[in-house]
Amino acid sequence: MTIQQTLANSKSFAELLPIARGVTVHLSFLGSRYVSVDGYSDTLELDALAAKVIELVEKYPQFDELERVYGKEIASLIDRNTYDAVDVLVNNSNCMTWLFVKARDLCHSIFLIFQKGITDACFAHGIRWHWKDNPFPSRYNHIFTFYTAEQFKNKFGITPEEAKKKDGYHLDFVFSSFRPDRYRLEKKV
Repeated sequence: MTIQQTLANSKSFAELLPIARGVTVHLSFLGSRYVSVDGYSDTLELDALAAKVIELVEKYPQFDELERVYGKEIASLIDRNTYDAVDVLVNNSNCMTWLFVKARDLCHSIFLIFQKGITDACFAHGIRWHWKDNPFPSRYNHIFTFYTAEQFKNKFGITPEEAKKKDGYHLDFVFSSFRPDRYRLEKKV
């Protein structure tokens, strides 16, 4: 079975964890960024694993505590072994490869403009932006530290509304139209 098939057939974070643990990033001379996974001979697009996590979070927003543990590890591995690692490769590449990477990014942006129009292209972002680069707390690499209202009540024994009134704690809130609202309770420093 190919890594694409394995990834497509994955239905849980437990199934994704071995894939995330085996990821190695690559950068071709012509600026193509991709990953290989231990035990597989084929490769994946750079954003494939993060896209699959986003798909699972949107499909199954009420993950349990074990899936949350798996998700936190996967998110950390994607940040460190995929995005941070490819940034190091690009920054340490020769000037021609660096130029090819930037040219690919520019071509992708131009393609978005023609595909979606200038107005929509300004708001269209790639997987990486949704995963870790957007400036809002709704980044998917942090989704496993937030709880839906139901999960919050089960975990902390109070509703998010009651938690807002608690002294010594700060309640983070993530609103999104495509998944349930999520909350995170932290002690004030």
